[in-house]
Amino acid sequence: MSRTTLLKRGCGVKPIPIVWTEALSVGISELDDGHKRLIDLVNTLFENAFSEGAPRDMEKAVARLMAHTLAHFAHEEAYLHSHDPAACTRHQAEHIRLFAELEAICKRLLREGGKELDSATAAFLRQWMVAHIMSHDKRDSALLLQAS
Repeated sequence: MSRTTLLKRGCGVKPIPIVWTEALSVGISELDDGHKRLIDLVNTLFENAFSEGAPRDMEKAVARLMAHTLAHFAHEEAYLHSHDPAACTRHQAEHIRLFAELEAICKRLLREGGKELDSATAAFLRQWMVAHIMSHDKRDSALLLQAS
C-alpha cells in the first residue's frame, strides 16, 4: 500500500477541518475575515469530497474556493500596494505560485468527480492555507501595522 492514504466517501475517514484561531490573525480585521472565509471554503471542499453529494456540489465548492481565492488575493494585494508597493510585488509573486498549485489540485478533484481526496492533498491544502497566513501574510501585515 502506498504511503498516501485515500480518503474515500463512506470509508469513515475524512480530512480534519482547518480551525480558525487567533494565532492565525494578521491583526487587520478585513484580511482576517477573508482568511476565515477561505478556511470555510477549504473545509467545505473537504466535506464535499467525503459526502455522498452530487458531483455538482464539488463543482460548486471548487468554483467558490477558486473565485474567493482570486478575490481575496486581489484585495490583499491592493491593500498592500496602497501601503507598501515593494511588499505587494513580493506578495503577488507568492499568490501567483499558490493559485497555480490550487488550480492544479481543483482540476484534478473535478476530473475525479470529487470521489476521492488523498491525505497528501488534504494536508497540502491545510498547509497551503496556514503556512501562507503564518509566514507571508503575517510578515507583510506587521509592516502595514508598523506604518499605520
